[in-house]
Amino acid sequence: MTSREAEKRAGKIVSYSGKERCDLVYALGTLTHATHKSVLYIDNSIFHDLYAVFAGNNDTDEVLDFGDVVVAKDRKIPERDMRKFDLCILYSGLNTDQSVFYQKADEYIIAPGEEAEEVARMKKAADEIRKIWSVDAFTLIQRDKTGRKQTLGTIAEKIGVRPKRSYVLKFSEENYGAYTALTINKNGGLRGISEEMKLLAGELITIYLNESEKRIRSFLKKM
Repeated sequence: MTSREAEKRAGKIVSYSGKERCDLVYALGTLTHATHKSVLYIDNSIFHDLYAVFAGNNDTDEVLDFGDVVVAKDRKIPERDMRKFDLCILYSGLNTDQSVFYQKADEYIIAPGEEAEEVARMKKAADEIRKIWSVDAFTLIQRDKTGRKQTLGTIAEKIGVRPKRSYVLKFSEENYGAYTALTINKNGGLRGISEEMKLLAGELITIYLNESEKRIRSFLKKM
């Protein structure tokens, strides 16, 4: 196998830093798995809500192996093992410790809410990523936008990024309620995810995994 062929077969690594609500990360992985692909989640966040969704009431720090879906908490996994999965998601949330950026990703999501503390942490995260990996291409998501005047452009300026793509998720009781249901009902598929979150996950997956929009829409309708 040539190096070019190996690169084509290698899985995609996506890094998520931002608001510690694992709904979007969970939706990305669950949709990927629904398309008959394998997923590795690595939860390096502060509160580990993603890991808890899969662990349920089991008090464990073990790697959770469900076959084509594997979930790890606070683990450093070699890149060669990450690339064995079609999609690996590095979920650091609001954790900005340099150690969580040990692996270069193919795609970086920066997704703060409007809170000053979250925006400041995402500036630190973006600075760390640039310093370690010389990366300057981010997907910026403004989460929980309210009626206040802070815009996506304002947040981008405060963080110091010029995003290659950007999205706004308005605050809604539906989104927050869906996330709460996810943490209670645990790993129950996308039934606990709002329609807005599903659509965003679908759009990102078509980009990350080079899937057709039509195929992804067909899976979303079934979920």
